[in-house]
Amino acid sequence: MKHFSNKLLTCEYMNHTYPIKKLNQWLHKTAVTVTAIVTLTVASASWAAPITLNYNGFANGGMNGKITKTSPAPTFTNQSVAAGQFDFNVISSPDLAKWNNTLQAFCIDVDNWLVTNTNVEYDIISANDIGGLTFQQHAQVGWLFDNHALNLGSSGQFDAAFQLALWEIFFEENATLALNNGTFKSDNFGSSNGMTTRNLANSLLNGMGNGAISSDWEFYVLNPLNPSNNQRLITALPLGIPPAEISEPGTLILLIAGLGIVLLSIRRGTGTQLATRV
Repeated sequence: MKHFSNKLLTCEYMNHTYPIKKLNQWLHKTAVTVTAIVTLTVASASWAAPITLNYNGFANGGMNGKITKTSPAPTFTNQSVAAGQFDFNVISSPDLAKWNNTLQAFCIDVDNWLVTNTNVEYDIISANDIGGLTFQQHAQVGWLFDNHALNLGSSGQFDAAFQLALWEIFFEENATLALNNGTFKSDNFGSSNGMTTRNLANSLLNGMGNGAISSDWEFYVLNPLNPSNNQRLITALPLGIPPAEISEPGTLILLIAGLGIVLLSIRRGTGTQLATRV
């Protein structure tokens, strides 16, 4: 029978001897680090939060016309609508730095009317998140913004054409994007300087193909919460603005907890090393 003294217990593996105390310390540090990483990951992923808005009209004016959707259901023919870029007053926001006083957005829902007579609540999420955009929608919207968004605000007709182009991206089921045929169509939506709004929208879509994920813009989808039968919207911000992912109080607590665990782990790790050297 082997004799065990009162000294530090050891275990042998592959001809190497490891102090069990140090092994336990290493396992503890590893578990703490993994817990911290998981906590930080959950914090960074669970950031969707409500935002309350109040409709303030079209940002630069709009154009009136008719749209037709033959698929998917519900279908309609020659439905009278107005197109343009919406302007909203921000009543409450999960990120005051990003969504300060106003927010501009476009409609990506032609099956519901926009609620304009009261404060409305949306769940604002990243285009990449669940409930956001499909990969193709994200790529095509990115291409549209990269190539044409700098002209937004130049006229009410341009903003209306941009809205028509977005509707075509979201509701056209044929491969070719053009507003004069397919499963989603529009009439002329008026004209300016000899150019109909529909033709201007078609020119914005020309050459898009499958699109490309934007390197200049980040996109957010606003899914209606209250009332739930409100329009779904999309808004965009230039890349480089600090992300709004860490914004909810619960998420912030998770982040702080994760950072605290990491710092504690580092501190304990430093203390163990110093004790070993003595």
